[in-house]
Amino acid sequence: MMKEYLHTLVNIPATESALKRQERYLDKYKELNEEYYNKQMQQVTNLFNRNYYRNYLDTPTAQRMLKQLREQLGEQTRSMRNTSAVMGLTGESMAAMQKNNNKAIDSVMGSLATADVQQKEAALYNYENVRSKLDNFIFNMRLDDMRMRNELNEQIIANKQRGYVPLLNGIADYVGGMADAGMNKWNSKMKNGV
Repeated sequence: MMKEYLHTLVNIPATESALKRQERYLDKYKELNEEYYNKQMQQVTNLFNRNYYRNYLDTPTAQRMLKQLREQLGEQTRSMRNTSAVMGLTGESMAAMQKNNNKAIDSVMGSLATADVQQKEAALYNYENVRSKLDNFIFNMRLDDMRMRNELNEQIIANKQRGYVPLLNGIADYVGGMADAGMNKWNSKMKNGV
């Protein structure tokens, strides 16, 4: 009987060692997931900031459109000046042409501003969507971590109860049995008058 309890006591440190390894694994798993979350969150935030807070006139599309507009309006103006010199157009004709040029510029700028608003809305939607997914990922990971740690703690407690409590009970039974045997021996000696 005592041998069985001593065997249990010898096995407890190995079991606790395995449980400690599992705990270190959980710590590393949590650390890696936290690093992944932080890295992904930083990347998505940087991307959002770059897309949302940029000046829409600095985009390649806007630069190309404005360059083409300037070239077209410049050609129109040169053509109109040449025509007015040859045909003797009035200053009012030139003013009307300039007014049309300004309307074209306003139209292009309005189109660019509208496109920018749409791109900002898309950037915000994507940011919120990805951030929500990352937040769900880290929330679920933390929930799993808590669940696994609770299971691990329950295993540790169960091992201690299985190992130490029966061991102590076994030792008490063994010592109690020896005491009973000793008392019986002493009682029999007392009865025999020794």
